[in-house]
Formats: sequence, structure tokens, C-alpha cells
Amino acid sequence: MALPYFSDRAFTQKDVAADGLPTGDYEQCTFEQCDLSGHDFSGSRFSACEFIGCNLSNSSWPGLSVQDCSFSACKLLGIHWDHCNPIGFSVRFLRSNLSDNSFLRMDLRRSSFIGCTLTGTEFAEAVLMGSVLKECDLSDASFEGTNLEGADLRGSTGYRIDPDLNRVRDARFSLPDALGLLDKFGVRVE
Repeated sequence: MALPYFSDRAFTQKDVAADGLPTGDYEQCTFEQCDLSGHDFSGSRFSACEFIGCNLSNSSWPGLSVQDCSFSACKLLGIHWDHCNPIGFSVRFLRSNLSDNSFLRMDLRRSSFIGCTLTGTEFAEAVLMGSVLKECDLSDASFEGTNLEGADLRGSTGYRIDPDLNRVRDARFSLPDALGLLDKFGVRVE
């Protein structure tokens, strides 16, 4: 059975308030100021869609396909992105709150995070080669077995990344937060 198909359509809160968002195939759609917190997105597909000022916190994502989508000024608390379909996964986040999210073992090479809050977010065993995580709050974010080669973390704060447990060759950091790379050694830099 084919999923309903939506293309080049703009959705607002009044469009999703009564019945939520139907499981479907969404291409080049815009979602603005929609509260879809707790929504079950299982089996849907979003391609080249834009989410602006939306609340998607604690929503369910099993099997959701997300390709070339952007999220601006969105609230995305407690999301397990690692439950999404990994094929073609590509996202961009701008000034969004992604606290307590999980990107466990995900390929995030085609993803960017700019000016985001990522406190308590799980990046263990993720591939962030060449990814952008600029000007983000990474307090209590988990990096273990993560590939950060060539990643750009300039301006980000609060991270604690152990170079012995993660691949960091050619990653870009800025001072003073780059000192978080030395935490395990108990070194004090004054």
C-alpha cells in the first residue's frame, strides 16, 4: 500500500493540531511553528523538508527516513535519531535544542550543527568526519569511539573528548575549550 504523498506544501500548527501528521512521504515541504511533540513518525519519509520553530520533542522515529532536511530554531528533546533509516540520512540544525538526543553509531558526515544546544547528547561510535559542530553547547555530550577526523568544533563549549578513545586527526577546536581534550590527564593550564 502506497503512502500518501505530499510535495511543496507548507504545514502550520492549525494543519496538524486536530489529527497530527499522517504517515506519509513528504518532499520539499515546510513545517512552521508545529507542535508535534510525542508524535509517532514511524514509517514516514522526509526529503528536502524544512522545519522552522517546531517542537518535535520526545517523538518516535523508528524507520523514519530523513534525507537532506533542515531544522531551524526547533525544540528536539529526547530524540533517538539512531532509530531512523540510515540510508541517505542527512540533516542540518541551526540554533536548535537537541538535548538528550542519541546519534549512537550514526553516519553524520553530511550533517551540521550550528549554534545548537546538545547537552547530554550521545555521539558514541558515530562518524562525524568533516561534520560541522560550530558554536554548540556540548556539555555532558558523550564521545567514545567517535570519528571526529576533520570535524569543525570551533566556538563550541563544554565538550570533554578523550583523544585516546576517539579519532580527532585534523579536527578543528578553539581555545579555551580545546583544553577539554586534556581533562583525562588532570592537567591544569593557567
